[in-house]
Amino acid sequence: EEERIAMLQMKEEEERRKREEEERIAREQFEENQEAERRAAEKEAARIAAQKALEEETCLARAKEEAATRVQVDTHKRNQELADREYEAARAAEVEAQSSVQNSKSERLDSDRA
Repeated sequence: EEERIAMLQMKEEEERRKREEEERIAREQFEENQEAERRAAEKEAARIAAQKALEEETCLARAKEEAATRVQVDTHKRNQELADREYEAARAAEVEAQSSVQNSKSERLDSDRA
């Protein structure tokens, strides 16, 4: 009878140790899973931050490019306006010169006739 009791106690002790070991392993796995989830969340947060930074950089670059294009268009427009004014001034000077030549010829003819 004592042998049987000792056997049962040994069996119970072995089962208790086995349960404790399984619980320890389960706790470790749980902690490892939590750590893995934390690292995954950190990586996702870093990815989101990098994506946001890239979008901001892209937006800034686009705004700079649009501003540069506007400056280029405005500069071209001003240059075209200056060129048009210069052309009109040259044309007016040419017309005035032709008129002056014509007037001189007319005056000479008039003085020759007189």
